[in-house]
Amino acid sequence: MILKSSPNSDTKYHYSFNKKSYYKKKTLTQIDSNGIISHLRENDESESIEKYTFRCLEYKYKNIKSPLILNPVKWIYNTNLNVAAIKNKENHKLVWNKYRDKHRTPQNQASFMVIERLYFHTPLGLEYDAFSNGIYLLFFIPLNAKIKKDSFIKGLDWLNIPINLPFNTTFRCIDINNKFINLKGWISLDEKILDELIRNDNFKNKAMKYHFSKDFQVESEIDLIIEVETKSLYKADFNLEIKGDNNNLHETMNYSILSEYYNDKNKVYKTYEGKKYTKDEWEQLEKKLYEKYSQNKNTTTNHDIEIDKKKKGGNFFLDEREH
Repeated sequence: MILKSSPNSDTKYHYSFNKKSYYKKKTLTQIDSNGIISHLRENDESESIEKYTFRCLEYKYKNIKSPLILNPVKWIYNTNLNVAAIKNKENHKLVWNKYRDKHRTPQNQASFMVIERLYFHTPLGLEYDAFSNGIYLLFFIPLNAKIKKDSFIKGLDWLNIPINLPFNTTFRCIDINNKFINLKGWISLDEKILDELIRNDNFKNKAMKYHFSKDFQVESEIDLIIEVETKSLYKADFNLEIKGDNNNLHETMNYSILSEYYNDKNKVYKTYEGKKYTKDEWEQLEKKLYEKYSQNKNTTTNHDIEIDKKKKGGNFFLDEREH
């Protein structure tokens, strides 16, 4: 199947996100948030270039003191090279300066200096952090090529902050039809990039003991559903667990993403005999029940069926048998 270049699309998503990182029982990160974002995808003149804009419409959080919120976040995504970068980093600089001046203390001054260097003076600093501590990663799937069942798709490479481990993302198409593509994915340690990091003097100065080990257990599971017509993410579940350094290091990251269309399509429409049904499920059930009813009544003509339906007040069972 060949996916055509999709039109501009602005979709709302409900998400939930949880991330916990520990080293020697000391908490490195603990994030628990949920909210609503919008995703606008625009095609550039080149078919291989797409512009992504994410806006935070609602944000609720726990275990976070004074979160830094960059909103909106704009990306340039080259699907041929499978590389993405944040477009408006200079606008983020203004937000960061205000945040830094308000919250900087003698205790966190060194950390703020490291963050500033990472965000604004390295080519892929903020990008890596946004993938690690946000939900953007699963939106960047190169779908321009021919896709068929059992084919493999390479996702974006990323650095997991704060433990600074480089990872690869891979997907396998397990099902495809005219409406949806179902991808299963997994995360793997990028040992080549880790070797490059270890050789870097700047990295050595701030590296933890576990960075010099490849003895990591990485367990992950990603489940994606993508709409064929729009190439939009429809539903996503991401689960990751990392253990390393003689079990001194432990991190879990879990999040789910649901498009507004998924919520509408899967909203409970009717309840019948104690079971909940979506609108599509109810229409299918109603059709089966009416066919059974027609057979039991020995309805012989379409004319008789229409008369019988009118006597029941229109749609069969909606008024008579609904609970």
